[in-house]
Amino acid sequence: AGGHLPDDLNWATMRGVIDRLSLIASIRRAALSNPPDYTRLSRLLPQAREESNGETPYLGGNLDFNQLENEVQREAHHNRLLDAIERGDQRAIVAAAVPDPHGILADLNPDQRRIVDEAIAEIRPKNPLKKRA
Repeated sequence: AGGHLPDDLNWATMRGVIDRLSLIASIRRAALSNPPDYTRLSRLLPQAREESNGETPYLGGNLDFNQLENEVQREAHHNRLLDAIERGDQRAIVAAAVPDPHGILADLNPDQRRIVDEAIAEIRPKNPLKKRA
């Protein structure tokens, strides 16, 4: 731009600011892509949290950092369950389905839900505290 910078400018601090701005721009691009790039966000969000010393980074007026973290966790949970269903691994299905903190089971199609219900019925032990008839 043709401006003069002071001789005593702390370049390490300046580089840190530029790196943080670049990281936030990368998060915004990944979050606003259609569909959101959850794989990329799963790497970028923890890095941003770390670089912000545990504080919640500001992503702009139209993005909420905590909501993005929840969406990434939900997508990962969903993918684990679908992968287990595809492999037919009943133990993995139950491990991914119970508990269901993100409400993934409601998003399954009827066939997938039937597979999950059957796996739960087969794998989950009966309640040992229940009185026997």
